[in-house]
Amino acid sequence: MRRFPAITAALAAAALAAPGPVRGAPITVLVAVSVGEGAQQAMPAALWLRLVSEYVGPAKIVADVESTMPDQERCRAAHAAYALLATFDRAPRLPGTAQDTDRAYAVARLTLRDCATGVVSPPRIVRLESDPVAESDRTGDLAAAERQWARPVQVALARDPLGLVKVAPVVAPAARVSRIRDGVVFLEGATGLIVRQVVFDYAGADGQAHFPVELVVTEVDHKYVTATVLGRGTPHPGDFVSASAPTPAPSPTPTPSEAPSPAATPNPTPAPTGASAGPLR
Repeated sequence: MRRFPAITAALAAAALAAPGPVRGAPITVLVAVSVGEGAQQAMPAALWLRLVSEYVGPAKIVADVESTMPDQERCRAAHAAYALLATFDRAPRLPGTAQDTDRAYAVARLTLRDCATGVVSPPRIVRLESDPVAESDRTGDLAAAERQWARPVQVALARDPLGLVKVAPVVAPAARVSRIRDGVVFLEGATGLIVRQVVFDYAGADGQAHFPVELVVTEVDHKYVTATVLGRGTPHPGDFVSASAPTPAPSPTPTPSEAPSPAATPNPTPAPTGASAGPLR
């Protein structure tokens, strides 16, 4: 569990006297996409990534090179607040269900990880129906796929927003990293910090929030304050440091239709529909 040290009135006053807080920095969302083997001709991975990124909304999108749910290591490497796995697979043809021959049918599964807490939400399952496209126009290229899928995917996903907090929390910094030498982190503007206090490097010099790096204060001198890294993460000169941990945004609450069954695992990973699903038309 992450440590959230108590903040005394003196430390709070020191934080307010420090450089101004980083406000409204966009969050980073690590997006991994996977398109089932039987659906790749109808939905190129590049188009699926673009549509999912648009669905996430105004955030800094980092495309993951993997096509599986990002773990905490990949979250940290991307300085991400959230990680999203979006899969696109052909929909199975159910007996007795009418389907138009000029449309394609698919199912998307969206699974979200809160990188601050590690909590993975139950997958959101979205059934998709393409715009009608004549057989002769299904050329398999990006333009044809966009004509067929862009509008219906945007409409379907918009009905079920992720509910992410779009900006990083406002945190009053207690200090900034001035330099790093032989693993020792030198802090400037650090007033009121004490030895063995845990502080948090939470944003870069440009104000872009990143996954908090825990530091422990090792020496307090009238000229400088030094700290070392606890656990993992790498601070950089100019980073903003706070005496209080940025409050992680809550993981979106699933709707009743998305709630996991009693047999569901805590961290479900959506399984592709596989070759038995039938051809995607």
